Amino acid sequence: MHIESYGRGADVVILNGVRQQPQDLEDLVSALAAARRVHVVHSPGYGREPARLGRHDLDAFEDELRLQLRALAPRGFSVLGVGCGSYRAIRATQRGSWTPRGIIALGPVPLLVETMRDAWRAVVAALEAEADVWPRFVAGLFTHDFSASYPTVPAAYLSQLRAVSRETVADELRALMRDRDRSAQLRDVRCPVYMRVGEQDAHAPHTLALRAMKSLPRARLDVVADVEHLLHHEDREATLRAVLEALQHFESEAGRPVPVEACVPRAAAQ
Repeated sequence: MHIESYGRGADVVILNGVRQQPQDLEDLVSALAAARRVHVVHSPGYGREPARLGRHDLDAFEDELRLQLRALAPRGFSVLGVGCGSYRAIRATQRGSWTPRGIIALGPVPLLVETMRDAWRAVVAALEAEADVWPRFVAGLFTHDFSASYPTVPAAYLSQLRAVSRETVADELRALMRDRDRSAQLRDVRCPVYMRVGEQDAHAPHTLALRAMKSLPRARLDVVADVEHLLHHEDREATLRAVLEALQHFESEAGRPVPVEACVPRAAAQ
C-alpha cells in the first residue's frame, strides 16, 4: 500500500475517509509534520495507490497496513482518521491489529448503524446506475455559509472525488455494509480516543459518538457548533489545536499506563 511520510518526530498515521482523497488533508498534514513524522495512507483506488482486483477486504487492509507500520513506526504511533477512516482505526484496534498510543476521530464513525448502511446501499445503487451523485454529496459536507464564503474548497473536493472510480467507492461501501456490528467490542479499545464532530454533521451524526462514549473506556468528545462534516476545513484552527493537544496527551502518557477508572468519559460542547 502506498504511504507517504513527512516530517520528523513522534509518528502519526493518517487514514482518509470513504469518498475522500488523501490530498484533501494536505494542510492538516503539513501542520502536523512541522513537529512529527506523519504517514499518509493511500487506500486502494485513492491517491497514488491503484485500485485492486477483487472485492475490498477490511481485514486484509488492516493486516497489510500493520506490517508496513512495523517498519515505518516501530516505536509506536497515534492514528488520526476522518469519517470512515476513524472506523478503520477503531476497528483495527478492536481486532488487535494494532495498539496505537491513541486515536483521533474527526467526523467520527465509531460504530455502524442500520440507517448508515441503508444510506450506503442507496449510494451504491446510484453509482451502479451511473448517476452523478457527487455534487449533492459534496454540498452536504459543508454548511451553506462556508460554501458561500469559500466556494473553492467544495469545488476542489468535488474535483478530487471525481478522480476516484465509481467501483472503488462502491466496493469500499459494500465492505463496510458487510461488516458485522462491533459496538459491543468498543470496550476493548483501551487506548485513549478523542472524537470531534460538527453539530450539523449529517454524515456522521454526533449521536453516534455519544452512543460510543458509553462503551469506550477512555474517550473524550467535543461537539462543535455550526459546523458540518469536514472540521479540518470549517473549523480549521480550533480543530488543529485540539488535534495537537490530543497528540501531546497520547505521547506524554506513552509507556505510562493509566488506570481505566481514572479516565472518566466526558462530552464537551463548543
